[in-house]
This record gives sequence, C-alpha cells and structure tokens, in this order.
Amino acid sequence: MVVSLVGPLALSVFIIAAVVATGWLFAIPQLTTVVNGRVPMAPTTALGFLLYAGYLAYWYYLARGRSLRRLRLVLGAFLMIGSLSLLLPYVYNGPDLENLLYAGRLPSSLVPYPGRMSPLTAFMFFNLGLVLSTLLLRLRDFYVAQFLLLINIAMSLVFLVGYLLAEPGLYSPGPYTSIANLTVFCFLLISFATLCAYPRQTVSSVFAGSSLGGFVARRLLPLCLLIAILGGSICVLGVRCGLWNWKLGTAFQAVFEASIFALLVFAIALSINKNERNRELSIAQHEKLAGQRDNFMAVLTHDLKNPLIGSDHVLSALLMGQLGPLTDGQKQLIWFLKQGNHELLIKVKNLLALYKYDRENPAFDLCRTDVANLVREAVDGVKEQASLRKVELVPELGSDLPQVSVDITAMVQVLTHLLRNAVRLSGPGQKVTIEACLEPPLNVAGSCLVAIVVRDQGPGLTEPDWERFCESSSRTSLPCDGQEPSDSGLGTYLSHRIVQAMGGKLSCESKPGAGCAFKIELPAVSEPVSHDLRGFA
Repeated sequence: MVVSLVGPLALSVFIIAAVVATGWLFAIPQLTTVVNGRVPMAPTTALGFLLYAGYLAYWYYLARGRSLRRLRLVLGAFLMIGSLSLLLPYVYNGPDLENLLYAGRLPSSLVPYPGRMSPLTAFMFFNLGLVLSTLLLRLRDFYVAQFLLLINIAMSLVFLVGYLLAEPGLYSPGPYTSIANLTVFCFLLISFATLCAYPRQTVSSVFAGSSLGGFVARRLLPLCLLIAILGGSICVLGVRCGLWNWKLGTAFQAVFEASIFALLVFAIALSINKNERNRELSIAQHEKLAGQRDNFMAVLTHDLKNPLIGSDHVLSALLMGQLGPLTDGQKQLIWFLKQGNHELLIKVKNLLALYKYDRENPAFDLCRTDVANLVREAVDGVKEQASLRKVELVPELGSDLPQVSVDITAMVQVLTHLLRNAVRLSGPGQKVTIEACLEPPLNVAGSCLVAIVVRDQGPGLTEPDWERFCESSSRTSLPCDGQEPSDSGLGTYLSHRIVQAMGGKLSCESKPGAGCAFKIELPAVSEPVSHDLRGFA
C-alpha cells in the first residue's frame, strides 16, 4: 500500500536535513552539498524540511488515524509566513532575516546571496504550507492540495533535469541564488510522501487503486519520466564529448526513447495479459464454487422442507382431534408448536427461493394470466392462518382488469408472503384487504398499470425500515405482537427482487400505528376483462 511509503520517505528527508543542519552548525561545508554541488542547502531550508518531514513522520508512526488539524494548520501558516519573509531581501532592501539569524556562518561571495534560501525554494515551501492548510479542501472532485503538490513535483523534475544536464538556466532564477541539488531531491521525496499519505484523494487514488488504470500508472509513468531524462542526458553528453552534433544527437534520442517505450509497453501488455488470465481463472473458480454452493443449499433446503411439512400435518391432525381428544392446555401448546413449525417452513421456502431468484438475470416462466387467479391462489394459501388468528380476508377486485405477464408461481409466492405478513401483524377481529385496480399510464405513450394492494391494520412501518427491507444485507425484522415469531425480512426483500425483475414495482405506504399498504404495480398486457369474484368468500 502506498501509505507505507510515507514513513520511510519522511525519515529520509528528516535525516538529510539534520545532516545539513549539523554541517552549518559545526562549519563542515561538505555536509551542506552533495556531489560537489556549487550551491549548498541553506540552513533555513534544512529547518523547513526538519519541521515538515518531522510532522509527516510523527503522523505516520505515532498519530495515524488522528486528524492533527490544529498542528497541521499552525505548521502550514508558519511555512507560508516564513517563506514570504525570506523573499523580502530579493524584493527590496529590507530586513534580512537570515543574515540576522546566522550572519557569521554565511559564506562570502562564491554565489549571489550566499547561504540564503533561493526564491525558488521559498516558493515551494509556500506551496507546502498551502498544502497543509488546504489538505481536505475539495473543488468538485479535485483536492486543491493535490494540485499544489503536482506543481512542486513538476518543478522538482525540471530542476533535477537541469542538474543532470548541467544547464543552470533550468534551476537558477537569474541573478539570484540557485536552488541546491540536495534541496531539489528533498522536495521531490517530501511531495511524493504527502501524495502517498492520502491514497483516496484525486491523483493518489489513481496510483493506489487496484484497478487496471492504477496498475498501468504505477509502472508506466515513473519509467516514462526516467527514460525521457536518460535520453536527454545521453544526447547532451554526446554533443559535449564530440561524439555527434545536435541533429544527430536529437535523432539518436528519438530512436532510443521510441525503442525503450515500445519495449516498455510490450512488457506491460504481457503483465496485463497475465493478470487478466489469472483474473479470469479466479472468476471461473468463484463461479464454480458459487454453483456448488447454490446446488448444496437447494438440496439442503429441499430436504429440510419435507420433514417440516410432515410434522405440520401431524400437528394439524392433533389440533383437529383426529388422534384423540386434547385438553385446552395441550391444544394451546400444540398450536404454538405448529406456528413455530410453520414459520420455520416459510423461512426454508424463502431461502430456497432466494437461491432461485436472487440473480442479476433470474429465470422466469412468463405467461399471461388474470389477476383474479393470482389473488385466489394466494388467499387459499393463507386461509388457514387467517382462521387461526381470527383475521378476516377481504378481496376487493375491480370488475374489468387486464391480464398481466408474470411467472405465476413466483407472483403467487409474493402475494402469499405479503398476505401472511399482514395476517400475522393483525389482531383478532381485524381485516386484511387485497385490492386490485387499473391505474392510468404515467405518460401518453405508456401502458396502463395493474395495482395490487395488500392492506392491514397492524402497527405499521417507518420509511427507513422499508428501505432496509429492499437490501439483501438487511437483518431488519417486521414487528410482531408476541404471539408469532417475527419475520426476518428475507421474504420481503425477495418479493421486492421478484417484482422488480418482472418489470414491476413493489412499494409500501405506512405510518407507525396506522397499518401497512404494500402495493405491487405491474404493466398490463391486454384489454380489460370481467372477473367472477365468487369463491373468495
């Protein structure tokens, strides 16, 4: 993970700055430059790196997970104010802060403004201070701090190329103090470390992501920069050594970079193909395991269903007195056993249906049917439960309703589930109505909708509860009156998925204490027909 780079990079910069500060403190000039650099890192520059790198190291090793907002804003303000104050001697003959701090330790006249911070360095420190102050400021989807860090990284690369090619015009701001090569290296490290510290922000997210884009960016961009710098360096060195002129050197550079880029793209393409093959194998293996799991669960739930159905018949026979007379206490106990067995059977059936229908493209056997037939089958399946709870089922179907195209088994399962919930949430003497009517189209070109509404007089639901029922990960339970186990919400989620897959919509209108109205909207597929409502009584 890219965050793991923050600590080592910050410590590296901190150590370099500490060595330079030691060189100034004990008058050891060899410690303030690198590779016989002509311009040393200024003592104020070393102090700035000590503060910034120390902050990053402290955040990474000791305060990860804490915001450190106050410390970050104070350090950002200090860097901005300090860098602006160090620019004053370059603008006009005002107070020279560096000269006041360590006048006796500055070198004499080898370079303009010797031992003082370069204006380029001051500008980049100002940028770092601004980064700390705007670290979480976002304009649309782009973080401001990331843009400022990219400016520092781009400037550091330009200065680095200038030193590699020995071109002072790339790192020297005219007659003023040039930025030291060691300073350039530290800015590059510290800016990159700050990018890595926030891998979810705009630019960092591209490199830190596990997607194909992140894979290519992490490998291609650093090598492209390295190849471009290497090609330019070879061209310039060849001209200076008299191996070729500028035209031949430029042509050689173009051929060299094109060849390396082609090899690089080929190598990355091979790596991507290998990763893609591994990914396809992994997907195939997961699909195979998922298929085996689904088959196992289907067999398991089917095997669990059979003994539950058998025990349900036995309990029903006991309650009806077919196996001999029972006392009132025994009947009540057997009734509770039957209800628990019944709820368990429903959950097993829901689980079996979940593995059948909970897919991106579930398979349905669609056919045209009358809404009255669907309602009749659902009501027949709930009559016994309603009778035991002394709840009245009241069908209210319109006389002229068109047909709908649905999977009859799946839609009856949805209606049965909604009716069972409504009956369970209703008390003795209350009514559960199931209404069906024709609704006008939403627009002129649209088709009519058939609405089926299951309405109860129970405790009702809140809108957040209904939204959670539509999520597969929900463990919300419907309320219950204590006489029967509460529903786990699996059947409601499954009903929502089935209706949605058939081109319909399942919604809920409810207020706490005022009952629920579950509404199914299905597109009509034929002209209205008259229904015989006899048989619903």
